[in-house]
Amino acid sequence: MPHNSWSLLERPREKLFEVGAKNLSDAELVSLLLCRGVNGKSALDLARDLLRRFDGLVGLLSTDFRQVARMAGIGPAKAASLAAMRELGHRQLYGESAQTLKLPLNCYHSGWNCTGSL
Repeated sequence: MPHNSWSLLERPREKLFEVGAKNLSDAELVSLLLCRGVNGKSALDLARDLLRRFDGLVGLLSTDFRQVARMAGIGPAKAASLAAMRELGHRQLYGESAQTLKLPLNCYHSGWNCTGSL
Protein backbone atom coordinates (compact mmCIF):
# COMPACT_ATOMS: atom_id res chain seq x y z
CA MET A 1 0.00 0.00 0.00
CA PRO A 2 1.49 3.40 -0.95
CA HIS A 3 2.51 5.47 2.07
CA ASN A 4 0.40 8.42 0.93
CA SER A 5 -2.68 6.33 1.69
CA TRP A 6 -1.50 5.71 5.26
CA SER A 7 -3.15 7.67 8.05
CA LEU A 8 -1.07 10.56 9.40
CA LEU A 9 0.02 8.65 12.50
CA GLU A 10 1.18 5.73 10.33
CA ARG A 11 3.66 8.01 8.57
CA PRO A 12 6.88 8.29 10.61
CA ARG A 13 7.65 11.94 9.77
CA GLU A 14 4.16 13.15 10.58
CA LYS A 15 4.01 10.94 13.67
CA LEU A 16 7.28 12.43 14.91
CA PHE A 17 5.82 15.94 14.72
CA GLU A 18 2.57 14.88 16.38
CA VAL A 19 3.84 12.73 19.25
CA GLY A 20 7.61 13.31 19.41
CA ALA A 21 10.63 11.20 18.49
CA LYS A 22 10.60 9.32 21.80
CA ASN A 23 7.27 7.76 20.81
CA LEU A 24 8.50 6.31 17.51
CA SER A 25 9.67 2.73 17.16
CA ASP A 26 13.25 1.94 16.15
CA ALA A 27 11.97 1.03 12.67
CA GLU A 28 10.18 4.36 12.32
CA LEU A 29 13.29 6.31 13.36
CA VAL A 30 15.54 4.33 11.01
CA SER A 31 13.05 4.85 8.17
CA LEU A 32 13.39 8.62 8.61
CA LEU A 33 17.14 8.31 8.08
CA LEU A 34 16.62 6.17 4.97
CA CYS A 35 14.29 8.87 3.53
CA ARG A 36 12.68 6.70 0.85
CA GLY A 37 12.08 3.13 -0.07
CA VAL A 38 12.55 1.23 -3.29
CA ASN A 39 10.12 -0.38 -5.72
CA GLY A 40 7.71 -2.46 -3.68
CA LYS A 41 9.13 -1.47 -0.28
CA SER A 42 8.65 1.67 1.77
CA ALA A 43 11.46 3.16 3.85
CA LEU A 44 9.67 1.65 6.85
CA ASP A 45 9.77 -1.81 5.24
CA LEU A 46 13.50 -1.39 4.56
CA ALA A 47 14.08 -0.27 8.14
CA ARG A 48 12.27 -3.33 9.48
CA ASP A 49 14.35 -5.55 7.18
CA LEU A 50 17.58 -3.97 8.44
CA LEU A 51 16.61 -4.34 12.09
CA ARG A 52 15.64 -7.97 11.54
CA ARG A 53 18.81 -8.76 9.58
CA PHE A 54 21.15 -7.20 12.15
CA ASP A 55 19.22 -8.27 15.28
CA GLY A 56 17.95 -4.84 16.27
CA LEU A 57 19.21 -1.31 16.56
CA VAL A 58 22.43 -2.11 18.45
CA GLY A 59 23.36 -4.76 15.90
CA LEU A 60 22.58 -2.46 12.99
CA LEU A 61 24.58 0.44 14.37
CA SER A 62 27.48 -1.84 15.31
CA THR A 63 27.81 -3.25 11.80
CA ASP A 64 30.30 -1.77 9.35
CA PHE A 65 28.39 0.56 7.06
CA ARG A 66 29.91 -1.08 3.97
CA GLN A 67 28.18 -4.31 4.91
CA VAL A 68 24.89 -2.46 5.43
CA ALA A 69 25.31 -0.78 2.02
CA ARG A 70 25.38 -4.19 0.33
CA MET A 71 21.83 -4.99 1.44
CA ALA A 72 19.19 -4.80 -1.29
CA GLY A 73 17.58 -1.36 -1.37
CA ILE A 74 20.16 0.33 0.85
CA GLY A 75 23.30 1.33 -1.05
CA PRO A 76 26.01 3.78 -0.02
CA ALA A 77 23.84 6.90 0.48
CA LYS A 78 21.43 5.27 2.96
CA ALA A 79 24.26 3.43 4.72
CA ALA A 80 26.17 6.71 5.03
CA SER A 81 23.14 8.34 6.68
CA LEU A 82 23.06 5.55 9.26
CA ALA A 83 26.82 5.78 9.85
CA ALA A 84 26.59 9.57 10.29
CA MET A 85 23.74 9.18 12.78
CA ARG A 86 25.76 6.61 14.72
CA GLU A 87 28.70 9.03 14.90
CA LEU A 88 26.49 11.93 15.99
CA GLY A 89 25.03 9.75 18.74
CA HIS A 90 28.53 8.78 19.84
CA ARG A 91 29.66 12.40 19.94
CA GLN A 92 26.58 13.47 21.87
CA LEU A 93 26.98 10.62 24.34
CA TYR A 94 30.64 11.31 24.99
CA GLY A 95 30.50 15.10 24.62
CA GLU A 96 32.87 15.11 21.70
CA SER A 97 32.75 17.31 18.66
CA ALA A 98 34.86 17.48 15.54
CA GLN A 99 36.73 20.43 17.11
CA THR A 100 37.35 18.54 20.35
CA LEU A 101 38.64 15.53 18.47
CA LYS A 102 41.03 17.68 16.37
CA LEU A 103 42.43 19.75 19.26
CA PRO A 104 45.58 17.66 19.92
CA LEU A 105 46.39 17.55 16.21
CA ASN A 106 45.80 21.31 15.90
CA CYS A 107 48.13 21.93 18.83
CA TYR A 108 50.82 19.76 17.32
CA HIS A 109 50.67 21.40 13.89
CA SER A 110 50.52 24.93 15.30
CA GLY A 111 53.53 24.42 17.50
CA TRP A 112 51.54 25.52 20.54
CA ASN A 113 52.10 23.89 23.87
CA CYS A 114 48.57 22.68 24.64
CA THR A 115 49.42 21.17 28.01
CA GLY A 116 48.95 24.49 29.73
CA SER A 117 52.62 25.10 30.49
CA LEU A 118 54.88 27.56 28.68
